[in-house]
Parts: sequence; structure tokens; C-alpha cells
Amino acid sequence: MKTNPFKKILGIFTSRMIIIGAGVFAQVLWFAAMLLVFKRTGTYASILIDVLAVCFAIYICNRKVNTSYNLCWLFLVLAFPFIGLVVFTLNGQWGRKKKNIQKLNELYEGIAESVYDDSNVLDNIRIENKQIATMFSYLSKRCNYPVYTNTKVQYYKSGEEMYPDMLEDLKKAQKYIFFEFFIIDEGEFWNSILDVMVEKVKEGVDVRVIYDDMGTIQKLPFKYHKKLEKLGIPTVVFNRFRVGATSLSTTNNRDHRKILSIDGKVGYTGGVNIADEYINKIELFGYWKDSGVRLEGPAVESLTNIFLCSWGYENDLTINFEEYKTDHSYFAPDGYMAPYAGTPFLSENVAENVYFNMISRATDYIYIFTPYLALDGEMTAALINAAKSGVDVKLIMPGIPDKKSIYLLSQTYFKQLMEGGVKIYLYNKGFIHAKSIVCDDKVAAIGTINLDYRSLYLHFENGVLFYNSSVVLDAKNDFLEILEDSTLDTFEALKERTKNLTVFVQAILRLVAPML
Repeated sequence: MKTNPFKKILGIFTSRMIIIGAGVFAQVLWFAAMLLVFKRTGTYASILIDVLAVCFAIYICNRKVNTSYNLCWLFLVLAFPFIGLVVFTLNGQWGRKKKNIQKLNELYEGIAESVYDDSNVLDNIRIENKQIATMFSYLSKRCNYPVYTNTKVQYYKSGEEMYPDMLEDLKKAQKYIFFEFFIIDEGEFWNSILDVMVEKVKEGVDVRVIYDDMGTIQKLPFKYHKKLEKLGIPTVVFNRFRVGATSLSTTNNRDHRKILSIDGKVGYTGGVNIADEYINKIELFGYWKDSGVRLEGPAVESLTNIFLCSWGYENDLTINFEEYKTDHSYFAPDGYMAPYAGTPFLSENVAENVYFNMISRATDYIYIFTPYLALDGEMTAALINAAKSGVDVKLIMPGIPDKKSIYLLSQTYFKQLMEGGVKIYLYNKGFIHAKSIVCDDKVAAIGTINLDYRSLYLHFENGVLFYNSSVVLDAKNDFLEILEDSTLDTFEALKERTKNLTVFVQAILRLVAPML
């Protein structure tokens, strides 16, 4: 059956993305016009705008935010006061931030009151390795993410490996299913999960879903959450995008997490979203290489708590975390693990600190999967210092990118890293979406966190830190397998890809990297 071209064109112009984009553009245009009219009223108005730019610059310099991120805004505001004031005012973390911080603090204080005492577990790690014990102690004592043992773990090399196990575990749910994913898209993957959820609702299981508004804006129909709620599934559309100065100020703070908790006994996380490309049922950018982990046992408690924080945050609820505790099966120890989360409004940059701790303590090798690269000076220096100290630092990135502008930006970091001894490989068969770091056959972090500004500073993220677990060697072997299908990048190849106009575009992208 042929598609009516007029209906297709109408569909494009009536899509939610286009409507919202037009609304945002109109708002920016209106704001800029008002400022321009004000400026043209005379010299004093022009001077006032310059003074405002200086005041904003002072404010930016004193923000407790990453230095590279601040420098980007500082340059924009001082070099182009008119444009800088417009963009920073609409996108500079205003609006609900104070309320957000207060609500998150309340929720995380609630976690602190309910988490179990992991002192004995930490003591055991200290006996084995004091340096690694400090990494877990940071997560436990500073961030309320305790370290667990006696938990069964499984590593997945791809979404299609994880999918059938996830489906079977969902069918066994008896109390609740907590489901939080950045992307949900209709297709075999999601529809099969939804069918199970609907059956579980009929059995009296508490099923809740969180999906990110921006992550699904071009995938799910508008108000799709209403359909789920009619099926008996309470649903949160995280950080819903509305045209307005307040929403624009926090629009970058996306829920990039991937969490499934089933009865608090079985949990999943990793890079895999709920769409058919993630299980390679459809092909978008060659083979979609991802990774994930399954936890069964006490460690799932932290994944449950992280979900409940998102739920309480979006619904403005106080959560009694004790209500969701469960009696666990205890398994033979398979090392130690600490599920953790990063949030953009609290003082701790948890995701970044976990990566820093791993990189700075490595003595043999650092193997990294990441789809994107947008590093601040500190992270760049950490990777280079490790390489110069004799550590084998290798990154595998996509050979076929999903976002060409971000791919161009990522390559602006290659030359400096390669000059510092870091080896960068490009995956020949397709797209790398896995997000993991493995070091020294001892520790690994598997989760949702990319090596870019968004993941490290702007998004709600999560991961699991492992020590002395089978997951560590599984992740290492996975990396080495993919390495066989990857090509080591060289200065000559990089130069061939980046010349003429591309260099100019990359320079602009690098300048605004923290905003992308």
C-alpha cells in the first residue's frame, strides 16, 4: 500500500518535535527581540547589558560546576553579551533548581536512613585491597550506595542476549515491577514486555514505568503515558518538555538511566534501551554493540531505591523506602558490587568520581567502551597521565556513528589523547553503545554513563561498580573480542577524516561542547 505523500508531509509538520521546536524558537526570538529593542533605546541600555554580562560572568566563575563547562559559558557571555545573555538565561540552570535540590536531598536522606550496614563487607575489601576499598567507601559513606556481596551476577555482551532473560524474569514478578528507561519504542522488544506487564497488573502486581520525554519524543505517540495508565500502569514522563523559560532551563537534565527491578530481588541495568535496534532486530548503524548486567540478591535493593528516588522526584512524593525492602535469597559470593547513581542537582559528581577513581588507581590496563567523547581537562589529563605512566589505555568507539555532529566533536579529542599514549580503536562492524570501564582484572563499572559532559554533569545516570567479580573478566573478554573487529586509529587516518571545512566545524563544536 502506497503512502500518501501529502499525509507524510502533514505528519512531519504536525509532529510534536517540530511543534515544540517552533515554540522554543519563537520564545528565543521573542526574548532576543525584547533585549534588542531595549538595547537600541540608547547608550545607557547598551552599557547596562554589558554590565549584566560582567555580573553573569562573575556568577558563572563562582558556580560549583566543572571548570570546562563554566569556561564555555563564560566565553559566550563575555564575547557575545547579547547572544550570551539570551542563551544563558534560557539554558543556564535557573527555574526549578532550588526546588529540585531540596526534593532530591530529602529523597536521598530517606535512602540513608534505610540502607543496611555494610561495614563488615567494607572491612573484608580493606583486607584484600585498601585502594579499592576507598572507592567503595566513597560510594557507601558519602553517597549512600552500600557495597554488597552474596549476589548472583551475569554479564551480557548484547541486548539480544539480555532480552530473553529479562522477559522470563518479568513473568515471575509477584509484588512489583519498577521500570525506568531513557528510551522506549514500540516494536518487538517493548511490545513483548508490555504484554507481560498487562498480565501482571491483572494478577495484582504493582507495575510502574518511567521514560524520558526527550528520549522518546520522536518514538512514542504524544500522551502515550495515558495509554499505559488505562492499562493499569502508573507512568511518569520524566522532565516533560514544555515551552517556557522554566522548562528550558532544565531541559538538558534528562533521565538517561536504565533500571529494571523485579520484586527487589532481580535487577537489570546497562546501556540497553527498549527499542528493536538494541536487540538487533532492525539495523540502523551496522551491528549495535551494547552491554548489560543482571543482579539477583541483596544488591538489587540499591536499584530499587534509585528508581524510587526518580519516582518521588517527579511526583513530588516522600518515599518510605522500608516498604519496598524484601527478603532476599543469598548466593555464594561472586565478588563485591555497588549499584550507584549520578544526579545533576546534588553536590557530588558521583559518575565522574567513580571513573576518576578507577583511572587514577589503575596500574596495568584501562579498557573503555564509549559511544561518545567530550572530555574536560581533568578527565583528559587523567587518561593521558595513566598512559604516560605505563598503563595500557585503550578506548573502543563506533566505526559507524549515530550522530554525525557528536562524532565530529568526539574526534577533536583524538589527537591529544593519541599523542599522550592513549590508543583509540574504531569498531568496524557498526555502533558501540556499551558504556563500561575495566581495569587490571580487578574492577569494572557497567552502566549508562558515557565519557561526555552530558552523562557526567547534566543527566540522571546509573551504574554498578564491581570488584573481584566474574563480571570483571567477562567485560574484559568482551572488550578483547570487539578489539579484534576494530581498527587502531592513526594520526594519518584522523587527518584524512578531518580537513578543510570539517576542521572549522569541529572547532565550533569543541567550543560549545559542554552545551551539546
